[in-house]
Amino acid sequence: MRYGTLWQLLFPLFFFVVSLFSFFFIGDGLRDALDPKDR
Repeated sequence: MRYGTLWQLLFPLFFFVVSLFSFFFIGDGLRDALDPKDR
């Protein structure tokens, strides 16, 4: 395996994981803001 192949795999995977966690945090924030009695 060449180093370029590994970098081309890890770079999009990093952005995918970051965007996935941002959707989770946005969803949690919206749920807390729209349904405060659920705590």
